[in-house]
Amino acid sequence: MNDLLKFKQLYAETRTYLKQGNAQEARKDVLAILDILYAMRLSAPTVMARAKANAMIEQFLSYARILRMEGVTPKVLEAFGLIENKAPMPETPPSYPPKIIPRAPRAAQPKPPVEVPSQGWVADLFERYQCGVVRVVAQSVVGYSNGTGFVISKNGLLLTNEHVVYDEAAGRLCTSVAVSFGQDSKQYDAHVVASDGKYDLALLQLERGLPTKAVVVPRIRDYSAVKQGADVILIGNAFSMGLAPIPGTIKFTHEGNSGDLVYTAPSNPGDSGGPVFNRNGECIGINKSVTSAFIRGGQRVESQGLTNATPMDFIDERLAAWTKKYSIEL
Repeated sequence: MNDLLKFKQLYAETRTYLKQGNAQEARKDVLAILDILYAMRLSAPTVMARAKANAMIEQFLSYARILRMEGVTPKVLEAFGLIENKAPMPETPPSYPPKIIPRAPRAAQPKPPVEVPSQGWVADLFERYQCGVVRVVAQSVVGYSNGTGFVISKNGLLLTNEHVVYDEAAGRLCTSVAVSFGQDSKQYDAHVVASDGKYDLALLQLERGLPTKAVVVPRIRDYSAVKQGADVILIGNAFSMGLAPIPGTIKFTHEGNSGDLVYTAPSNPGDSGGPVFNRNGECIGINKSVTSAFIRGGQRVESQGLTNATPMDFIDERLAAWTKKYSIEL
């Protein structure tokens, strides 16, 4: 059976198990679908094709996590078109465009002058701290997950999201993690020291300490100083295309029951675990998820680019507990 037919069969089986409320069997089919998508990503002929496969992988990973932790929820039912008037996800994987032959390289451009005027606060902060932000690659039993992280200590400690380094198929944290600093392709081995599923946090330790060029990202000391309406930027690694800054505005400093920092930003798969900075260059939270819709009065209301982060006061609580429990020095 080819991958397309197998994908359709597994998708149909998943819908059947979801109708029955059988989260365990539905999750097994979702993990089998992920195997197909990981294989597609490895054989993808173009960057755009890999990006499409990555997007579907992030979708199905999120539903696998929900089925494991919460069971059959309305969000999963909506995604598979099992709630009336809700459009299901595509029942087939994305098709790939023909491979594009690259053009001949352009002639070398002249170097800019040594002193470059400021391009704005977003560009200045990105230039200052991009070497304190890392691209994370975690190996699981079925492939790799990609995300972002950042340096919090000269001792080689880093923060990222737990879901970036969690192996869904194995039901445990990944044992093989590697990071790359800034725009450098060189990888450095790391391991997970501690994690927290509630706040979606994971603390990593580099095996051989920080490289010379790395910088420590400063964390805000008093999170209560963060105000609604303030400008922020996220530095992330969307679709594993490289680090880039994403500007936004704070909507809520502690939203509703979740307590999340909520801000406007077009976050994408791969941006998970990235630091959120204020204008002073202080990290005020760690990016973790996107709010696609709200349920208000029984009606689904689509959101417009709302992104969620674990706020720094919650992070500091976990760091204090971890440093005491594991005798760590920040």
